[in-house]
Amino acid sequence: MNANEKKLEKWEKKLVKAGLLTMGEHIIDVIAGDYHKRSRQIRGHIVFTNNKLIFCGRFMGYIVPIEYYNVQSIHTCLIGPFPLGLRVTALDSNTNAYNHHILALFHRNHWKEFIESKRASY
Repeated sequence: MNANEKKLEKWEKKLVKAGLLTMGEHIIDVIAGDYHKRSRQIRGHIVFTNNKLIFCGRFMGYIVPIEYYNVQSIHTCLIGPFPLGLRVTALDSNTNAYNHHILALFHRNHWKEFIESKRASY
């Protein structure tokens, strides 16, 4: 088992324990990233599964799951002067309102295309 497989297995255990993975759902990748809420930057990781993306703040203190089928739009944006942002607008199933999520991550165009491809498959 290589290091990446070990990392994914570790994350899978964490997310199953937190009740964030459904039956048949598997992790595709986990990357470092930040979540921007108003003027606050929350450091953590972004987990991409076959059904959703999940932002997990450090020590699982702040968690934001976004189902791909709930994504209405996704655009690149700047984080300060840096081209690192993805602005994801998605329907919140609990409130039936659209929320804007701003994620900061490397290779944003790759992940934008990934999310769009998953969204299109629903």
